[in-house]
Amino acid sequence: MTNNYKEKILEYLKKAAEPTDIEKIRIAAGIGNWQTAAKHCLELHARGTILGQRTTKGWVFWTYEETRLAPWQEVLGVLDRVEETNETQIVAFLTCTYKRQMAIPLSKNQPETKKLQKLIGQKIRILQTDIPDKPLIIRTLDEATASDRGGYVIRWLRLRASFIMCNAMLV
Repeated sequence: MTNNYKEKILEYLKKAAEPTDIEKIRIAAGIGNWQTAAKHCLELHARGTILGQRTTKGWVFWTYEETRLAPWQEVLGVLDRVEETNETQIVAFLTCTYKRQMAIPLSKNQPETKKLQKLIGQKIRILQTDIPDKPLIIRTLDEATASDRGGYVIRWLRLRASFIMCNAMLV
């Protein structure tokens, strides 16, 4: 009788929403022994089939697949690399929260995707829109937002001026 523990582990990790420890993997895959589950997980990790990290409580493992963004869905993370899959598509690999890695397939002919190579190593956010002229918005987290552009200072000055005027009327 052959057991397909590695296939069961891969099947479970593909469905898992977050990195998972060995005990949860063992129970989900129907493995009786913790050491057997750890052995199979570490073998899959050594081959590069799954990703893993040693934490203070033990190992956690996860996998990633291509994640297509729906309109008005956003992903935030550090851009690790960009790979060309064919003539019309590229894949952006991001490391998100909890070291979760995501592969985001993008159209190569969009002007926004051309600047991705320059952003490797930076924390970015990619927003998929349903706007025909701008289907994709890519921003780095060091770009100034509306509140950074002086809007906050103006609001503070207005609030302060109204406070002074209200106090002057009470006197």
